[in-house]
Amino acid sequence: MLDTVDLLGILWSSLGWILPFMLVVTGLQIAFKARTQGWIGERIVAGGLKKHVHASLHDVILPDGRGGLTQIDHLLLNDQGVWVIETKAFTGRIFGRERDRQWTQRLGRKSFRIGNPLRQNYGHLKAVEAIVGQDMPVLGRVVMAGSASFPKGMPSGVSTGRAFRRELAGSRTGQQLPGDWVRAWRELESQVQSEPEARKAHRRQLEEKHGRDLRPVVGAAMLGTGLLLAAWMVVT
Repeated sequence: MLDTVDLLGILWSSLGWILPFMLVVTGLQIAFKARTQGWIGERIVAGGLKKHVHASLHDVILPDGRGGLTQIDHLLLNDQGVWVIETKAFTGRIFGRERDRQWTQRLGRKSFRIGNPLRQNYGHLKAVEAIVGQDMPVLGRVVMAGSASFPKGMPSGVSTGRAFRRELAGSRTGQQLPGDWVRAWRELESQVQSEPEARKAHRRQLEEKHGRDLRPVVGAAMLGTGLLLAAWMVVT
């Protein structure tokens, strides 16, 4: 008859691999999801917009007009002016209005407070306006690249990627733009901060304002623990 020690040994040998496996999988999800999800959403939106505009810039760092820097997902030039686009790869159900400071995201039975991306993009609009001047129209849009739904309707200024592409499809890309618009766009291009130091400075600016995002650190710690535990099980 098996005693308690033997039973625990059998259980550990048969189920022990579950713990390191779950640590590795969860660590990878936490460490990389936050970064890759937004990046993938931006690439999807960028790929679908190029044929509908005269020119475009993607994932750029610009002066924010207040002595700092700001990161903008997409800048598009068409016959309406400059579009300033913020992309979000949200999931779940989203509840919020245009002027709310925060929105509510519901994932199953859990609810989370998230920043209103329209307010975030307003700062981007002001940064672009400070560069191109008042003679060129500057328009903003938040484009949803994820699977989120809005049960009470999308706020004004928010579109799905498909709806926004349909809107841009009516643009006259073969029409010559006003000369001052072209000059303003070139000035916008010249203000793009492409050096790695600019991205580091922007990241520090965000950390000072919102605090450091610890998810990659936590994910990396869980991943490392899971790998070490798996290695220990192999050698023992």
